[in-house]
Amino acid sequence: MNNNYDRGASEDPRYTMSSFNKDLTPLVDISDSETECEPNVTMFLLLDGTTIISEYKETITGDSYILDNPLLVIIESTAMVDGNYSSSVSYDIWLPLSKDRIFTIPKSRIITKTQPLDSLVDTYFEHKNNG
Repeated sequence: MNNNYDRGASEDPRYTMSSFNKDLTPLVDISDSETECEPNVTMFLLLDGTTIISEYKETITGDSYILDNPLLVIIESTAMVDGNYSSSVSYDIWLPLSKDRIFTIPKSRIITKTQPLDSLVDTYFEHKNNG
């Protein structure tokens, strides 16, 4: 029988699996610079008015964020004798009665997200690591 499938062992096949996959690109680009970068910490202002700070990732679908150990940001302002105000920042566990510490929040529940001050990132990690 003389057809394309009945070749001798000396002939190379016209197509191999690698020839089909040569133009495919990975879904996620993992480079050396990404693996060495610092965690992605952001502050979120939610629709209910609370501010949380957390490490986060965007979901594959792009419609939600996955928050890892989010903390509630509490800003306390105190009036001083000279008429100025003094502010302090403290943290509390967000959803303290939850067994989980990883949460998925739809983007539709977030008013804005912003990069916190470096000092807040430092204190976030101190609080997260020390409990």
